[in-house]
Amino acid sequence: GKTIRQLNIQQQYHVNVIGMVHPDEHREIAPEPNLALAAGDEFVIIGPNEAVQQFDQLARRDLARYHNLN
Repeated sequence: GKTIRQLNIQQQYHVNVIGMVHPDEHREIAPEPNLALAAGDEFVIIGPNEAVQQFDQLARRDLARYHNLN
């Protein structure tokens, strides 16, 4: 999978990834930018309210699009 760095989240969405929750409920604080993402990983983000809401909406849209393709 892609890495956090490759997704360019901070520059593109103006939020910071401060943690990850993996499908097995393992939690990771301050994940490394080169961490490869896997299906089911969830971001814990921080940023201005507007940016967090926009990121959430875009992530939900992309997730719905992914499920419609499979």
